[in-house]
Parts: sequence; structure tokens; C-alpha cells
Amino acid sequence: MRANMMSLQALSLSGTLIDDAAIEPLLANGNIKRLQLVGTSVTDKSIGKFAAFEELERLSVEESKAVSDAALAKLWDDLPNLIITPAAGGIPARKGQKLGFGGND
Repeated sequence: MRANMMSLQALSLSGTLIDDAAIEPLLANGNIKRLQLVGTSVTDKSIGKFAAFEELERLSVEESKAVSDAALAKLWDDLPNLIITPAAGGIPARKGQKLGFGGND
């Protein structure tokens, strides 16, 4: 029995070889609420497309070296309630909070 991709709400691709090309098929599933891409090869190109996930609540991209804070901040323009754990690691942040380790770093 095949799983219905449209009902997929949480997906962890952390530590896999996934890249921007492999992200494309996932964009059709607007129901994803939690997406973990820790240590992957996704880039700002994919981050910019994640606004298609209108229900996205949490995004983790720690250790994904090709993801910039600028791309994540732009994603917040489309998904202002999104909680992001940024590429540099640190604490999860909401729009208006500093991405990274917090404090004055």
C-alpha cells in the first residue's frame, strides 16, 4: 500500500544526500508542518521555495552550510510564525529574534 504524500506532516531528511533537485517533488505537499534538513546540501534556492509549505511550523537546517541567515529571514516574510533552527545551530528562533546562539554574539 502506497503512502499518501499529501498527508505527510513531518519529514526528517537530516544527514541524507538530499539537494535542491530532490526537494522539488516535496513542494507539491502543502501539508508539511515539520521539516528537518540538518547537514544536507540544500541551498538558499530551496529555502526560498518553502513558502509553498503554508502549514510549515518548524524548519531545522543546522549544519547545512549552503543556507544563509538572509534566506531564512526572507522565508519569515512569507511564513511569519515559522520557528527556525538556523544553519549555524543554536536556539530555534521566531521572526524578529536573532538567528544563531542568542545573546550578543
